[in-house]
Amino acid sequence: MARPDRVLAALLTAVIAAGVGVVAGDGTKPAPAPVPSTAAVAPPAKTSAKTVASPPRPVVTFPTSLTAGWGIDVSWPQCGQPLPAVADGFAIVGINGGRPMTDNPCLRDELSASRGGRLPVAFYLNLSAPPSGSSPAAYGANVVDDGLARIARTGARVPVVWLDVEVLNAWRDPATNLAVINGALRRLRAHGLVGGIYSSVPMWRQITGNASVRVPVWLAITGSEVPSLRHACAVGLGGATATMVQYVAITPARRLVDADVLCRTDVGVLRLFGRL
Repeated sequence: MARPDRVLAALLTAVIAAGVGVVAGDGTKPAPAPVPSTAAVAPPAKTSAKTVASPPRPVVTFPTSLTAGWGIDVSWPQCGQPLPAVADGFAIVGINGGRPMTDNPCLRDELSASRGGRLPVAFYLNLSAPPSGSSPAAYGANVVDDGLARIARTGARVPVVWLDVEVLNAWRDPATNLAVINGALRRLRAHGLVGGIYSSVPMWRQITGNASVRVPVWLAITGSEVPSLRHACAVGLGGATATMVQYVAITPARRLVDADVLCRTDVGVLRLFGRL
């Protein structure tokens, strides 16, 4: 998600300091078009999505030291790998093994590594279309219940769970997919938690028909977009500006890692992360 040098790192640091993007105090931004009061994401006025593949994400360099505006996300692909040193940033840990209602076998180890650095932490949860014959909304709620039970077994308490919406999992038509997503978001709200959306622009268009978004956005971008981070934060997803963006980076030890940068570091955004 070409490898910029220290100039890029300095650019990104300056962008963070300037406060990129516009995010409301609670981390949400209303969609520009009216949506049902019960829906956190809603279909666009006209859906004409075509199947598109997510673009490849080239590797860019990883910052040697992270600040409050930088973080990493880890899950089952990082099992057995030492995490990069993140002194003052944050961590987002995947609950599942890439599919809903599965285990990330390294969940406890990755949380333990985060605890060692006393990092603010959030979780992400994989979503997909429901099994044949299942209610999409009920399935989304069940996936959340399963994920929260896995979190509870770790003893962690966090204010936000990001819903992973990407083409690596199986999806159906936009209406069904939106029912799953909204069912999951409603169940998170019922538990008193903030639900956010993780996706890229091409994946979101393919899966939802470019639905409007009224919750925090975690946007996956390509390496070529990193120099224009301000633009990526502002464009966001489904009419909502991004809370943070993700790109694939390479550590000094030559390991790939998902690096994340907050579009703003105001109190409203920082409240989306708990401290273990």
